[in-house]
Amino acid sequence: MFLPLENDQVIYIAFDYGQMSEPVTRHSIIISLAGFVSLFVLYLITSQLFKRVYHNIDRLARKVGRISKGEYGLTAVSDEQYEFRKLAESINQMSLSLRQSFEGLSNEKLFREQILASIPIGIITVHNENSEIELNGKAKEVTSLDHARIKRIYNEKGPFQFNPEFWNLFCSEECFHTRKVSFKTSDKTYVFLVSQSPLVDEKEKVIGRIFSFVDVSEIDKLEKRILRTEKLAVAGELASRAAHEIKNPLSVVQGFIQMMDSEFSEKDRHNFHTGLILKEIERINKIAQDMLMLAKPSLNMKKASLQDVIAEIMPLIHANYSSKVAIQAKLDDILLSIDVDQMKQVFLNLIINSIQAMEEKGDIWISSEVDHDIIHIFLEDNGAGMPDEIQSNLFEPFVSTKGTGTGLGLTIIQRIIESHGGTIKLVTSNTDGTCFKIILPLADERKC
Repeated sequence: MFLPLENDQVIYIAFDYGQMSEPVTRHSIIISLAGFVSLFVLYLITSQLFKRVYHNIDRLARKVGRISKGEYGLTAVSDEQYEFRKLAESINQMSLSLRQSFEGLSNEKLFREQILASIPIGIITVHNENSEIELNGKAKEVTSLDHARIKRIYNEKGPFQFNPEFWNLFCSEECFHTRKVSFKTSDKTYVFLVSQSPLVDEKEKVIGRIFSFVDVSEIDKLEKRILRTEKLAVAGELASRAAHEIKNPLSVVQGFIQMMDSEFSEKDRHNFHTGLILKEIERINKIAQDMLMLAKPSLNMKKASLQDVIAEIMPLIHANYSSKVAIQAKLDDILLSIDVDQMKQVFLNLIINSIQAMEEKGDIWISSEVDHDIIHIFLEDNGAGMPDEIQSNLFEPFVSTKGTGTGLGLTIIQRIIESHGGTIKLVTSNTDGTCFKIILPLADERKC
């Protein structure tokens, strides 16, 4: 406790540990008070300094925290104090470097994803540790399935109602290369070459599997066409040799049977079935002629209109088939470079096939569409259609829906159309009818 001092009054302060006392003057008290005030001021200055330092550190720490959470490129601003300014500059440099690195990695990742999405190969990866599944865009596009549905297929492990061969290979852990399997979707049937290989990490440790498949449907069709061409080449070679050997003795036999038939009485004709024999000889002769046509159709090309070609075969059709068949031909008046006789055979065979499919009762429509330098010709009927198993190999030799057919009619038609530089295909065939489409090149001078 301090007491007021007057003049040179002396106050004695006694200490417990001795008898000695020291006079305290007013001057010494002022010095002590000044020291206390100085210390208090120093405390205030120091506390403010530490508060400012803490505030700067806290602000920088919050910035670094945001950067660590992914806000790369975020900059920190400090006051003019040199140390904090240098620290802020270092943090800013680090943040910008992280942003550049992150953008570089993101761009590289995006580029690789674009490569995987763009290649014409479906890729599905399976990770062993958590059975996680990833797939690229082509796999999604071709299978028409998303990530969740494919993962469910993998977890179920079958049995599979659709495309069992494909999914059984996917669910297996076997590594293999280029197995050919078919894959059906709602609107298309694919042929895939499927492979499965191990997925390894940087230490060559197997961490999963890569299931890949490439669409080879067009290649498969080309292989089948090549095989069919080879078959036709063999059939043509045999036909060209056999037809000549058959026709000569057949003509002799036919001549003698005709002589006998003309001399026999009606009873003898009935007993010896000469009419049936002549009919079957004529059928053999037609088969031999078809075989020669199959071997190598010789062309006598000239410019003509398909409308005229069909008009010339109409009397023959009306003379031999029921009047209950209505044929409507509406074709563009366009010139084509064709062999008229062979083109007559094409349309005659197609029309007869339609008449027989309709059991000689129904409608047939023949129309055309011009598209630049080609013409599309459509032949439609409202018959009962063809079985599915016949449609897939309709133009193969010796395939027929008729009990007495040779199975060479459509093969010869296709051969004639292709020799004209065109194509023929079945568009539809069901209970509502059948439609064929023929594509032929146009002649240089189109108008008749």
